[in-house]
Amino acid sequence: KREHVRLAAVQLIQPFDPDLATEFEQRCNGMQSVEEASELDALTDEIQALAQALEQRRQVLSDAIQTWRAQGIVFPHEGDLHPNDLMAWEANHDTIAASVERHLALVERWNRFARHWPAQTAASETLLGHLDRTEELQDVVDEMDGLWKQLELDGLALLESYEHAGLDVSAWRQRVFDDPMNAMERMTVERGRWDTRVSLMDELNALDTSFSGQEDALLRLQLLASEDVDAEVLEEMQGHVQRAQRRVERHRVMLNEELAALRRTGVLEREVSTDDMNLRELEAHVADLTRSNGAASAS
Repeated sequence: KREHVRLAAVQLIQPFDPDLATEFEQRCNGMQSVEEASELDALTDEIQALAQALEQRRQVLSDAIQTWRAQGIVFPHEGDLHPNDLMAWEANHDTIAASVERHLALVERWNRFARHWPAQTAASETLLGHLDRTEELQDVVDEMDGLWKQLELDGLALLESYEHAGLDVSAWRQRVFDDPMNAMERMTVERGRWDTRVSLMDELNALDTSFSGQEDALLRLQLLASEDVDAEVLEEMQGHVQRAQRRVERHRVMLNEELAALRRTGVLEREVSTDDMNLRELEAHVADLTRSNGAASAS
């Protein structure tokens, strides 16, 4: 019976802890008297209970390792945890768990970049899941994170410049936050049209609409500011602004010629600067001088 107990210690305990198995063997061998049979039974129960506890602990750790494997972590051994590795794993469990948590957090950030920038992340894919390469993965993720943030800042600064110019580009803000690189590439393509819209808005704002066309100019300004108009509409707008500018210029030239004719007759009582007058003001001024035959207006 004593030999059976000793063999149980060797078979059940030694795979986990050889020193502990040796201790049980020595205790077993020390029982030489038949009167110690009850103590031998107690030792048997102790060995069985300890073996069961060790196996349960091994299974718990094996399940944890399997969970980490399912999340992408690569371990040097395959399958369940070997009994002879239990003590070392238990001693280092907290450190390993913290390393796994940190690595998986980096993988999550890496995956975000991979969805948007596959070309940027392809070279670092071999780092995923290897705890011994966590520092390399950290450097890669930090570098991409810095690039992401810089692109965000550049994109928002670009949008802000167009917002100050009067364009409604609020819809692009979320695109910059979601994928700044793609948003910057698309904005680079759009900038030509945006610049044209801003230029047309400046020309419409500078257009003298005091005599006519004010409502039309306001409607066009609203359209240019709020709508992503296509090239055909922009071309029509440019033609409209050029025609309006020519009409204004012709109207002002005509009024200035009438004023010059009055000046040549010598009937003007005094000269008044007309450079800052809009068309309506200039026309009213010329009309007053014509009615009064050059006399200065009293009102």
